[in-house]
Amino acid sequence: MSPRNLKKAQYEQSIFRAFLDAYPSIAARVRTVSQPDDDFPDVVTMQMDGLSVQWELGEWLQPDQTAIAKKRERLKADIEETLGDQGINFTEHILFCLLSLQQQVSRFDKRDGDTLCTEIMRLIQDVDTRWSHSQFWWSLQGYLCRTFDGYPTLQKYMATIHFEPRVRQGEKQYWADYIPWICLEEQGGAYTPQVALDELINRLKRKNEHYGTFGESDIRLVIHYNHAVLYNTPFIGIMGSNVYRTFEDVAILAAKCLEEIVIPFKRVYLLNAPGREVFEIYPKLGRCD
Repeated sequence: MSPRNLKKAQYEQSIFRAFLDAYPSIAARVRTVSQPDDDFPDVVTMQMDGLSVQWELGEWLQPDQTAIAKKRERLKADIEETLGDQGINFTEHILFCLLSLQQQVSRFDKRDGDTLCTEIMRLIQDVDTRWSHSQFWWSLQGYLCRTFDGYPTLQKYMATIHFEPRVRQGEKQYWADYIPWICLEEQGGAYTPQVALDELINRLKRKNEHYGTFGESDIRLVIHYNHAVLYNTPFIGIMGSNVYRTFEDVAILAAKCLEEIVIPFKRVYLLNAPGREVFEIYPKLGRCD
């Protein structure tokens, strides 16, 4: 066994606290919670009846999506830091600007910082000057800039910049001075929930295949959904005749999957950490409360 990483241990503690918060009836049966020096199990509890339970935690994350999302998160943070304090928006026609990044860009070269800021402000001034003579920009949609001729740094990083009109249906709109008015768009778009669901099934199979029999030891598995909220496409959606709208729908799917697998764990749970929901999915299916 390898020694436990401190940062990982702290994260495991937070997840197990979320598990106990979501499952108060089992929390009431726990006397103490500890972590061994080795990396297995993740948590050990001493129960009120004097018996020991060992807990293995596994996170439901799609690794490829997570790696890409974390790079985009760093890229977005670097550009927001570069934009810094934007000051008050003194333009006549622009309420705010929404920057959409190129999909293929994965990192920001901080040597481009000053040039990027200069080009953004120059483009904003140019658009504001031309607004009066561009009748189509006076619509509710404003102006979506898709080409950046003469702005090489913007062209390097930006897919589009949306200029929201200050005047909508004849009424002037106002933007709070303390809110940045040059913003980066959050990533989104179409997705299929099958990606998330496939990863859950694969995670369950890998965890069960990794371990042999535990004999009579009370060792339990908690698969938790947490960082996936930030870094992965959602699990909710409609796929053919199957509908997955709630975490309970996913728990039912996971329980059916485990019917076909040899399970070394005494019990298996599925935890929605942000939503504070827990379902037992093996040996029986049920909501935990």
